[in-house]
Amino acid sequence: MNERWGGLGADYGAALERYVDAGEEVDLEAAHAFSREAFGDEMSVLDVVGLHRRVVEQLLVRASSAEVGLVAASFTYLSEALSTFEMTQRGFWEAQHHAEREHAIALALQHDLLPRAVPEVTGLDLSVRYLPGEVGSHAGGDWYDVFELDAKRVGLLVGDVTGHGVAAAAAMGRLRVAVLAHALAGLGPADVIRRVDTLLDQLATGEVATMVYVVADPGKGRLVVANAGHPPPIIIEPSGVARRVDLAHGRLLGLRPPLPRRDQAVTEIRSGGHFLLYTDGLIEPLERAGEDGIAHLCRVVEGFSGTAQELCDHVIGELAPEGTSDDICVVAATLTAQPRQRRLGRRRPRRLQLRAIDPSSLSHPEPK
Repeated sequence: MNERWGGLGADYGAALERYVDAGEEVDLEAAHAFSREAFGDEMSVLDVVGLHRRVVEQLLVRASSAEVGLVAASFTYLSEALSTFEMTQRGFWEAQHHAEREHAIALALQHDLLPRAVPEVTGLDLSVRYLPGEVGSHAGGDWYDVFELDAKRVGLLVGDVTGHGVAAAAAMGRLRVAVLAHALAGLGPADVIRRVDTLLDQLATGEVATMVYVVADPGKGRLVVANAGHPPPIIIEPSGVARRVDLAHGRLLGLRPPLPRRDQAVTEIRSGGHFLLYTDGLIEPLERAGEDGIAHLCRVVEGFSGTAQELCDHVIGELAPEGTSDDICVVAATLTAQPRQRRLGRRRPRRLQLRAIDPSSLSHPEPK
């Protein structure tokens, strides 16, 4: 026995002997105290079993040889069983520690790659919620972005890379940068998605992703939408009616060969209306239970009136009140400005101004 556990072993032996002789329930308190001290002294399960065996052998000096042999054999069997148990437990703890460490790294990577702030956009109230999966689950590849394209338009998107962990978080970062670069270069939603699809094909990393990209023009009350296999946006009219935007819904990203053309479509939104982008982690539990998650989400937001922040809180509170096993990303926007009126009237004809002409300034041909 380790010398530093000698005193602990002697106390254990004395307490065990008292319990064997008297059998009083109160003597078991010493066993509880021993367990706490053993844990503090970093004793393993096998160390405790070994100590207990030696103490029992000392108590059996008054027993017959057959009884001693039986007890010794039973402790040998127990030691073998507990050795396997301890190895299995140690392996589980190491795997759990590795998973927690990878989860923390992936979350830190996601945090660094996602936008630090949401821009202030005239005529549009914006809010974002990002909920990482619970500890013990794998961090996913969900991402979002909100960025100004010019003084009148803003780009909003959410996406999801298949897979989990650090690899998915890194892939999410690559796609976010690619989308931002193409969007700021002036490409429309359809062309942005087509370019990102081509990028995934060129990288040949096997990554598959979904994404919905919306260009909002609050002044015109117009949304230009392109969707690559992602759950559709939801629009809540000022009247409270909720509708899903299934326009321009195409194939997800990363499948070969990349599509040579992607579609985009335009939908209108009125002042006081809201639109909602989200990742599948919001509706996936409903889908697994056999329910139409998107239809359920529409019912949840039906009749909503309030700010974009209140819309995010309402959706999360209804669909993920106790956290989530998967990442959830929600982007909400409320149109706060009256759309600019398009002037379709005819131009007034320009007024022709005549001025007096000096007859002497006119040239006349000479008579022949």
